[in-house]
Amino acid sequence: MIIVPIIIVIFGLVLTHKNAIVMEERVLAPEGWSIEKVAFQYAPVLFQAVNEEKPRWDYICRVDFDGDWDALNNSNNIQAKNAMFDIALYYSVIESKTHFYITYSIFHALDWGFSGGAVRKWYENDMKNLQVVVKKNHSDSMDGEIVLLTLQDGEDIRVYNIQGYSFRRTKQSFADGQVDFLNDAGEKDKAGTHAAIFVEKGRHNLQAITVSDIRLMKSGDGYVVRDGVTYLPSMNKKGEIPGNKIKLRYALFDTSKLLWERNAENPDELYSFFDPERFHYADEYVHVSSIPMYFNGKQLDGYEANTLNPNVLPFLFGKGSKKLPKGMLFFNPIQAYNTLYDLPGCSLVYRYHPFAKIE
Repeated sequence: MIIVPIIIVIFGLVLTHKNAIVMEERVLAPEGWSIEKVAFQYAPVLFQAVNEEKPRWDYICRVDFDGDWDALNNSNNIQAKNAMFDIALYYSVIESKTHFYITYSIFHALDWGFSGGAVRKWYENDMKNLQVVVKKNHSDSMDGEIVLLTLQDGEDIRVYNIQGYSFRRTKQSFADGQVDFLNDAGEKDKAGTHAAIFVEKGRHNLQAITVSDIRLMKSGDGYVVRDGVTYLPSMNKKGEIPGNKIKLRYALFDTSKLLWERNAENPDELYSFFDPERFHYADEYVHVSSIPMYFNGKQLDGYEANTLNPNVLPFLFGKGSKKLPKGMLFFNPIQAYNTLYDLPGCSLVYRYHPFAKIE
């Protein structure tokens, strides 16, 4: 069964009574400018806690870590000798004249936990998401400052106001707590652009943290997690493979070129395709049909104890938010953040939008 997603872009329709979102593609990028470099520049540093007896249960990895795109065999293949756990994150960059909106997606082959004194495998194929909003120095710049950090919180979102801006509208309250930013080497740096994110073992929930967190310790010029692995971004096409090292570099893969294209090629293997496990997103700017919400995957022992399925694909990021329609945070972040906060100085002109095919 082949399901082809359809995207229709509608120009110049109303966002508010006075403003409209439009698309104005960049004709010529400045020398050295690339989406891959933007994704690397703002990618998080992940401090991943790990199950010492079954570390593969907590390693981040590619969705096709076992050499195929069949999501229904991942729990069986997680301990296979030929499984390649070279570490990777997926990213989606959407750019306006003033901001970058970058979604990072973190995949684990298994979600697990403790219940009744026993280890329980809850389900296979776990994905968590985060998004950074970057205010650019100027329209054609890759440099800028992160103003908002949004983390997946179950099926809802948790938003950090990094620069302490005052907003004319706040429909989504801001999360408490501080966030440190690190440089490319993993050192705390006022000019750092990589958010420090702790990833729990088992359920793999995300927490924004500072380097003074008791779960971290100093190591050389940077920091590592005490009981786990620290992941830093790289521009390499292949991530490092976990072993005895406690600090590793991960590769970055474009969601639009890998995860989204798989939706059209063969969704039966990778994604759930029966309604209501797909949805349609439509607003004044973009219409998208047949969007997958979840990976295929088996519910494993003890799953009845869970009321949520936090295995959320990036397209569904923010699904549980009562303030936004599902899909808006990923597909139309300009409208999403203006709905929540009336983001100051926010252009309504998209420069790069990989999910909007111009008709």
